[in-house]
Amino acid sequence: MNKEEKTGFMIFCIILALLIIMLPYKMFLFNESYYHSQFRKLDVYSSVGEGKAKETLNEIFSFLKEKQDKIENFNKNELSHMRDVRNLLYKLDILFYVLIFLFALFLLLWSFYYRTEETKEKYKCLFLSFFYSGTICIIIFTTAGLLIVIDFNLAFTLFHKIFFPMGNYTFDPSVSLLKQLFPNKFFYNFSILCAIISILFSVILIALSFVYNRWSIFAKTKE
Repeated sequence: MNKEEKTGFMIFCIILALLIIMLPYKMFLFNESYYHSQFRKLDVYSSVGEGKAKETLNEIFSFLKEKQDKIENFNKNELSHMRDVRNLLYKLDILFYVLIFLFALFLLLWSFYYRTEETKEKYKCLFLSFFYSGTICIIIFTTAGLLIVIDFNLAFTLFHKIFFPMGNYTFDPSVSLLKQLFPNKFFYNFSILCAIISILFSVILIALSFVYNRWSIFAKTKE
């Protein structure tokens, strides 16, 4: 590959890796059954009440989707934090759809650029990108996973300091409904789930690249 091809290849790998990282978050962010399974697992219903928990969760979803601008049972500080969360999710949504657009655009350009190449050469670059993108994700999630497992509270604090520099993210669980609904263990479980799914996708992409390489070698020996 020449310099321009290498640059395009690296950008495509990064785009695909970011999509793999963000996909689990998009899958479970508004998955109501997942939240209720966690509420049961973390005994939230016992401390808050099942009816109140379900009602508040529905209000949170509506709030984050900008269908309403208040959450009845949240105090001023909790509501302020939720507005910051909504703004962050809005930016992440923009990033996600921009990545999808760029991914589709790169595939289109790739197809056009290699339109005169032989089939095996045409797909070699694509499957190689699968390998590198999957490897990037595994490295990222292995590093982040170690930090989460070793000291989740530190990882949780670092995340909030980066994305919520205004500092309105500390709440007393004895009086805060937000914290009672979503204790640190909830975010720990969510992080681990997203990491596992992303790593699974990464392994599948890497496996596909190995299968293609083996098939290419086998096809070449048959010629």
